[in-house]
Amino acid sequence: MEAFRILLLAAAVAAARGILLDVDPSSCQEAQALVGELELQAEIAEAVVADAFCVFDVDTDLPGPDLREALGNPAWLLAAEENAPFAAEALWHLDRINQAAPPLDGDSTAPYTGAGVTVYVLDTPVQRMHPEFDGRATVAPGNDGNMTNGHGTFVASLAAGANVGAAPRARVHAVPVLDDEGAGSTLSVLRGLAAVSRTQRSAAVILMAFSGPRSAVLERAAAALAANNILVAAAGNESG
Repeated sequence: MEAFRILLLAAAVAAARGILLDVDPSSCQEAQALVGELELQAEIAEAVVADAFCVFDVDTDLPGPDLREALGNPAWLLAAEENAPFAAEALWHLDRINQAAPPLDGDSTAPYTGAGVTVYVLDTPVQRMHPEFDGRATVAPGNDGNMTNGHGTFVASLAAGANVGAAPRARVHAVPVLDDEGAGSTLSVLRGLAAVSRTQRSAAVILMAFSGPRSAVLERAAAALAANNILVAAAGNESG
């Protein structure tokens, strides 16, 4: 058997339908022949076959138990179930913050655009050319380093991504304070706060979504920046 092959035995359809027959891979050909011999309105629309599994999508109006009985309840038939529909759900984080209380209504529209606001992301380096930022991201000078970690890009996208962000029109300015292993120190974070203080804009949020011990030094630095109308927002993590 090929490592992986998909056999289209009839025109495959995108919509969920039919019954899925989960067959012991060693009996795949036997099962295919038996379904084809059935004198009922059932035909294989698609077979998805790999070394580890063999599944047939059977186009039939019969429910799973009846189809199993029609096949003679063979030992090689491991399961028979409906081809259930799957769908992308609303973005939970946006759905949760755009309304005051549950139950969630399935609307993932960002409550505010963030236009005119700069989000300073103190984290690992950010991939400024990522399509979520559509040209709105900049990086602190000298910090276009290795971006294989991804945490900074992930955090920045949740804050200001065009499709997944809470403020999809805000500007992003990345100030890396963690290395590509996700490690930093009190001093590296202080350097980042100092860099922000030198380049701050009138409407800004500092986002620090990392863990670490409580620091009186960092608290004083954050308080100083807050006095200049910059909000320092830390995602809870370990130390609140």
